[in-house]
Amino acid sequence: MEIVTSWMETGIERGLEQGRQEGRQEGRQEGLVQGRLQEAKATLIRLGTKKFGSPDALIAQRIESADLSFLEKLTDRLLEANSWQELFPA
Repeated sequence: MEIVTSWMETGIERGLEQGRQEGRQEGRQEGLVQGRLQEAKATLIRLGTKKFGSPDALIAQRIESADLSFLEKLTDRLLEANSWQELFPA
């Protein structure tokens, strides 16, 4: 038989609440990262399409699978490139 005292219950409740708070914070941070990633993809496609026309399927797939850091570098290089192929060398 296990006896749970009121101070143990209080500790458990505090631990659960702290865990919920940490989970919410992690969820917000993950949401922000995903939001930035989607925005970077949309920006690259929008600006690249204005400059080069629509990307082909391979370029679109490479953009979709890229991480945020790479997308930011590509967006910076967009000003100097003359085509999607030049932006995404083989």
